[in-house]
Amino acid sequence: MAGRSGASSRERAMPMNRGAGFGRPRPIITAVILPQEKLDSSRGAVHARAKLMNDQRNVYGGPLHPCSRNPVTGFFRDGSCRTCEEDTGSHTVCAEMSASFLAFSQKHGNDLTTPVPEHDFPGLNPGDRWCLCAARWLEALHAGVAPPLILNATNAAVLDLIPLPVMEGFSTV
Repeated sequence: MAGRSGASSRERAMPMNRGAGFGRPRPIITAVILPQEKLDSSRGAVHARAKLMNDQRNVYGGPLHPCSRNPVTGFFRDGSCRTCEEDTGSHTVCAEMSASFLAFSQKHGNDLTTPVPEHDFPGLNPGDRWCLCAARWLEALHAGVAPPLILNATNAAVLDLIPLPVMEGFSTV
């Protein structure tokens, strides 16, 4: 039920940022702060969750949709954000690249814009979709440059690290 302000209880509970971002208000995130040891230990939990799933699912429990086939993304380079124990970076977050995120990533030692032909990597541009490491997306969130997410293509395994309501605030669809 809406209060006198006309806002629902969810809207009152979650402050909104009406700044840039696909014309929709985004929640102002202030509470997701994980110490480094939590980030390090979460990698095992993310993979354990994915390993238990024969059919890896998206964050809503539905089928894991492709993230991108042009450029081809994913740990397995099959276009999907599937994961396994060998995926130590947990490439489970499907995101649409933004110039600010690409610059942030490059500044922090992961240049995603420069092509690396010997690894069949074309380099990414703003607007490209890519399976990101969950911890890197969380770092970008804290830095204020988290790219938009495609949640039907984001692996449910990430829920051990990033709460769904946080991700929903960055969803493109």
